[in-house]
Parts: sequence; structure tokens; C-alpha cells
Amino acid sequence: MQPTPERAFRKVSTNSLLKIRRTSWLRRIGGLLAVLLAGLQMSPAEVPGVLNYQGRIAVDGTNFSGSGQFKFALVNANGTETFWSNDGSSTAGSPPAAAVTLPVTRGLYQLLLGDTSLANMTAVPHGVFHHPDVRLRIWFNDGARGFQHLLPDQRLAPAGYAMKAASAERVEKMELSGILTAPARWVAAWGTNTDGALNVPAGLINVVQAAAGDGFSLALKSDGTLSAWGGNASGQTSIPSAAASGIKAIAAGTAHSLAVKTDGTVLAWGANGNGQCDVPPSLSGVIQVAAGGSHSMARRGDGTVVVWGDNAFGQTNVPGSLSHVTAIAAGSDHCLALTSAGNVTAWGRNDAGQCDIPSDLGSVSAIAAGALHSLALKAGTSVAAWGWNLGGQCNVPAGLSGVTAIDGGYAHSAAVKGDGSVIAWGDSAHGETSVPSSLGGVIAVSSQGTHTLALRAPLVQARLARLDEANVFTEKTGLGRVPAINRLEVEGQASKSTAGNWAANSDRRIKTDIQPVTGALETLGRLKPVTFHYTPEYLAQHPGIENVPYFNVIAQEFREVFPDAVKFSGERMPDGSDILQVDTYPATITSLAAIRELHTLVKQRDTEIAELKARLARLEEITSRRDPETPLPK
Repeated sequence: MQPTPERAFRKVSTNSLLKIRRTSWLRRIGGLLAVLLAGLQMSPAEVPGVLNYQGRIAVDGTNFSGSGQFKFALVNANGTETFWSNDGSSTAGSPPAAAVTLPVTRGLYQLLLGDTSLANMTAVPHGVFHHPDVRLRIWFNDGARGFQHLLPDQRLAPAGYAMKAASAERVEKMELSGILTAPARWVAAWGTNTDGALNVPAGLINVVQAAAGDGFSLALKSDGTLSAWGGNASGQTSIPSAAASGIKAIAAGTAHSLAVKTDGTVLAWGANGNGQCDVPPSLSGVIQVAAGGSHSMARRGDGTVVVWGDNAFGQTNVPGSLSHVTAIAAGSDHCLALTSAGNVTAWGRNDAGQCDIPSDLGSVSAIAAGALHSLALKAGTSVAAWGWNLGGQCNVPAGLSGVTAIDGGYAHSAAVKGDGSVIAWGDSAHGETSVPSSLGGVIAVSSQGTHTLALRAPLVQARLARLDEANVFTEKTGLGRVPAINRLEVEGQASKSTAGNWAANSDRRIKTDIQPVTGALETLGRLKPVTFHYTPEYLAQHPGIENVPYFNVIAQEFREVFPDAVKFSGERMPDGSDILQVDTYPATITSLAAIRELHTLVKQRDTEIAELKARLARLEEITSRRDPETPLPK
């Protein structure tokens, strides 16, 4: 039985955050780059009949080039209603009958949706954006494997339409919340941070996959490079030179890491007490890996599975009849596999029933494994869980539906819903279920031990300011950089329309414990202003900074005078130590106090000088009247 398009793009493994976005043969790694509304006539009641769309396609981890066949539909949020399709034949979110043939170059393609000059293309209805939530659904066929549904359906926003609205009320009706932008934080983390597993590196962007190990974390970026942080007692975050680039998939175990190269080979590093890093020399054609406690799994493009490492519970004894596997997952000592027929197979440790597949489990679209429990996402987007349940990790919340991704940690479980929100349940002694309240736009999660990582979509809802209402953004905002510490962080130069400092509330009535600044002159004498250049390495990381002399202070020296004015910048040195930043405002206020002290001293000196001048004048007067022949008194 061949996988349905929806099922094929929603396979999940415990250590893969791209697990809901790929099949064994195709992964869509791009998304909506632009939606531009064009036309000669445009009013609040009409939208032009074409939409400019660009996308990206990869097959087996390699950018596709050639002639591709596409089917397009505009549907509602849950895909049950079709507003438009390329040939007009789609109903209830189904694939259109006819396809549009487009050239694809290095994975990139572009077209005007609704361009009737293209074969099998109808115009987009003028009123399509009157619906509150419009999403673009795409099916792709490389000419060899049939049409597959590319997930997720992407939300479109009528930007040009909104700009033509005649009032704020009409703008509000146009669903401005649907306008998308790049996320400020691509990876979010919560739970235990004893080993720094939650310390997501500042500036980590363009992440396509993240994997949570036990006390450490991995991230794969779109350029095929890796980032690792957290515990490193076994070298699990010491990325080997062979894994410096050309990586297409990753997984994290208890204390070891796995990576799939673009050529289908596998790399492993970290703890190897049970041979979990001894990759079989003949292993090739791999497209997915999963890492357990002390064993490793690999899924090849032909649907077969290879397991190596610890076999104390039969983890490496892959069932002989297992074939057509579309997803794998590894628990501490057990293994799961999902077949193209939607069936789940389990083997390995079973003392908690983690391998006892529920008899009524069928039509599964994704799987995940916790330490001693297992999870499955059924085609109807509901979740099933079985195995060890001491922390309540198998007690799926009542009414949980609309789920697109799942994963399990030691004694907790997590699920991503279609709206980008995350639901977590089970043990929360270490904050495992304390999902950040501001987290949104999530497409996948990875859990292990007592921490969880969440990967946000390449495009998330933009925060928009309206001129007719108060605007207070509760999250950090970065311009040219990912914010790590401060509410607003800017990479490069920043200014206001009128130059000057940002105003602050200084009314005496809102202040208490007011004390004068004393000893300012002595304090300033301890400061050491310097000129400096940034290092070549730092300049390379921040191309917006000019290589010119700068005037400032040294943070470590400034901290000796104003310890509270030196803080962590959110960036780190290559050795992992914090880069410090300085708030020089205390020095500015101290300088004002020092000027005041100098002014007082000058006034005192002026008084003393005036007194001395008066005394000198009296002496000169006395000497002028004295007889020069009369000696001065002794």
C-alpha cells in the first residue's frame, strides 16, 4: 500500500524536529517568500486575480532541478473547504485533477497563481481574502514518485489589500495578524538547564532541525552546518570535523549524537560504551537517524532499518519482516518503526509495555518514543500513548486534537497543534510541561530527559503596530540580530528622527530613596576610557560593524567601578564564555555629579583667591605709606 500524500509528509521520530515535514523521498525545505497583490484596479472590495508565489523543493535532501508538476489550492485553516484551485476542480481540500508544469532550478520555482496564460490555471476569485483564514495547499510530483502533499499549508495575507483599506476597522477585518515574518527565536527551550541544554546560542537562525539529548542539544541549519550546546562529558557536543558541513539530518541520544551526510552516510560521536557510535562501515543511503540510550537507528531510502549499539534488550534485532518503513523512533532501550501502511512495529525493552502496540491503533501518520513510553499520531490528528506512566506522560489531555507533531522525554510528552501552539503533559518537577507563554509558530518539538526544544516555522505571524491603539510588545525584538537579553537589540547603527537619548520618566513623585551622587571625581578617576578595534573574528560574525577605531571602556574594568552596569550580551566566545556589554549611563550621571563637584571647588577657590587678593592689596597700601628709610619691624 502506498502512503497517502498527507501521511507521507507527517512521519515523526523522537530526535528529529523535521519529522513532520518530510517523506522518505521528498522534503520541502522552503516556504512562502512573497505574496504580492498586483492589478490595475484595487479597492477594499476587490483583490487582483493573481498572486506572486515563490517556493523551494528538495528531493532526498538535494535541491530539485528539472520540470516539476504542481497542484495548488487555497483552503481554510483545517483544509476542509476549498476557495480556489488551479483548475477549479478541488473540493473540500482535495487535490485538483490537472497539474501545472513549472521549471525548477536548484530547488527554486516561481509563478503567478491565477495566471490564466498557464495551462490548467484559473484566475483567483476577487473575494477569496474575505475569508478570515486562507491557506495555500500544494502537491508536488517530480515525475517519478507521484503527487505528494507538501506540509504545512501556508497562510496568506492580502498585504496590498490591507493598504488600500479606507479605515482602521476595514484593516482589522483583513486579518493583519496573518502577515508573516522571520521568527526572532528559531529554537526555544524549557525544562532542566543543569548542563546548559537550554542556553540556545545567540544568533542561531535558519534552523531546519533541532534535537534534544539528555542534558544537551543539537541544531541543524539550512546551510548544512551544526550547532551544539549543553553537557559535553562524553564529547557529545564536540562536533567532529567530518560533520562541519554537508549535514542533512541529526539525532541526539542520552550522551551521543548522530548526523546524516548529504551522501547518505552516517557520522556518530560522544559516548560509545556500547558501540552506539560504531557506525556499520557499509551503511549508506540513509535519510533518517534516531538515537536511544545506548543504541542508534538508521532508516534508508529503500525503507529498510539498521540498528547498532547496545542489544541488552534486543534493540538491534530488527524484525526480519519489517519493510517499507517511513519513520523511526528510539526510546532509551526500545525501537519504533512506522510503515507506509500506517502500522507501527516495536521491539526492544518492554518491561513497561512500551512495545505493546494498542490493538485499536491504526492509520498512524507519525511516531515518537520517550524513555520508557511510546507515542503515535493518528491520521485524525489525535494522539495515542502507551508504556510507563508514572509521571502521567501517557495521560493524553482530553480533547487534544489538531496535532501535527509529537515527542516524548523521560516522563513527559509534548504535542504541536496546527495553530503553532505546544501542549505538554506528564511530570513537571523540572518545568518540563511549563511551555513558554509567548511561544507560537512552532512546527516541531524534540524532547529527551527533562528538557524540550521547539522549532519555529521559517515564517511566523508578524507583530503589527496600529496607530489608533496602544502598542506594547511583550516579547524581545531584534533589528538585524536575534535578541537575547534586552527588550530591543539592534545590530549596527540606530537613531531617532531627532538625535538624542531616549526619554525616561524622572518625576520626583514616582521616586523614593533619593540620594545625591558623591565622590564623583574620585569615581571618574578610576575609569579608563580607551580606543579600540574589534577583532577580525568578531567583525566576521557582525558584518554591519565597521573596522574603525571606537571610543568606549573595557567591560571587565568598568565592572570594578559600576558592577551593576555590566551584563551578559547574549553572545558567547568560541570557548563558550559570556561576552559582556556595558551600560555607560552611570558614568554619564557620575560625570554630571563630578562637574557639580568641580563647580563647587572652583567657587571655593574663587573665594579664597578673592580673600588673598584683598590681603595683598592691604599690604601694598601699607608698604606704599612707609618711610623707605625706616626699617621694617622684625
